[in-house]
Amino acid sequence: MKTNFINLSAAALLTTLLSACGGGGGGSSDASTPTATPTTKTVQTVASVPTSRNTMLMVNTSELEGLKVSCALQDMLTQKDGSFNCTNFPIKVFLGSLEIGTLKNKTNDNIYYTQDIIGVNRGAIAHAEVTKISMILQSLDKDALPLNGITLTSNTVDLLNTLLVPNKKLQDYSFEDINYLIEDIIRLDKTQNKNSQLKAVSQEIAQSNLATRMVSLVPQTYTSRSAGRI
Repeated sequence: MKTNFINLSAAALLTTLLSACGGGGGGSSDASTPTATPTTKTVQTVASVPTSRNTMLMVNTSELEGLKVSCALQDMLTQKDGSFNCTNFPIKVFLGSLEIGTLKNKTNDNIYYTQDIIGVNRGAIAHAEVTKISMILQSLDKDALPLNGITLTSNTVDLLNTLLVPNKKLQDYSFEDINYLIEDIIRLDKTQNKNSQLKAVSQEIAQSNLATRMVSLVPQTYTSRSAGRI
């Protein structure tokens, strides 16, 4: 387990961020005829990304592992320390197949919180969409201890994807919907894994955890504050 998701240190994204951060017939062909290679998006861990790229961290309540981010034509998952390598903006962020927001610009501290993903001030801990993301991320943490880092397993993300409503956006999910979604994922995970530690996190606890982590972070510079980054 890493130590918060997006430093997404785990306060905002929270971090996530959160993840996640989405045939053909047979037959033979003439060997002398060139075959076009289709261009596809690939999901990979940061380790396979060229080291020349900048490393940025994603946070919710601590470092966030397993969140999917999409940059240029490449998808990747945040590392154990919450890092991901990408220099091209905008960067889309996903919770499973659910697009939760877009990072439009580089932040002054190279840290990306849930608030940054949603596009609100970092002080907006109680913002509806920030809270929804925080609830999901913290509830799906592998060891149910979101303040020491959040890990999203591939199995948990797969379960999330099976329960998401196609084409439904984050803002279309009510808090009741989010609670049902979390409960269903936890129930299914426990039927598959007797050692599952997933634990539902309420709206209030999710906000409290996020606030706790935010307070523990290194203060921003005056320039960062004046730019509305906190």
